[in-house]
Amino acid sequence: VLFRSGNLMKPIVLRRIIAGFVLTAVILGGAGVLLYRVAMQFRENRESVVHAREVLETLRGLSTSLEDAQTAVRVYVLTGDSSYLAPYDYALSSQQPSLERLRSLIADDPGQQLRLAELQPHVEGGLRTLQHLVELRRDYGLEAVLLQVTPDANRREAEKIRSTISAMRDEENRLLEQRRQKY
Repeated sequence: VLFRSGNLMKPIVLRRIIAGFVLTAVILGGAGVLLYRVAMQFRENRESVVHAREVLETLRGLSTSLEDAQTAVRVYVLTGDSSYLAPYDYALSSQQPSLERLRSLIADDPGQQLRLAELQPHVEGGLRTLQHLVELRRDYGLEAVLLQVTPDANRREAEKIRSTISAMRDEENRLLEQRRQKY
């Protein structure tokens, strides 16, 4: 029981004190809920940024691997030295896992899925072309490769791969910037 100068506190004062405690509890509860929601939004945005970076890194790895393979095959065709084919061999073995990783990362983005569906046959075709050049050089020599090479066709295939990967990068960079602004 609360006393005030020997008398019981008046009920009106007691009600005001209780109302103050209730109001404080409601404000603190509301602030807690708001803080929780902000923290969850921050976490979601951070995960989205990490996700976009993973997509970009996978695209960069795929692009680099394919460019290294092209360079390796060119050097092999000119020299006949198969020790230069390591990047090409790596591209052959890593291409499918890279495309599958990319597919899983962009599963929630229909636009990127369409670009990947456009990219995959060009990547596979480009690697088949490189494989054909390696086999020609190995089995028939440099002259056979020179007779078979159609630079425009190879260039168009490589350009299609570059432009599709570039479009996918541009989209991920746009999403990344959008997500960063939410921070």
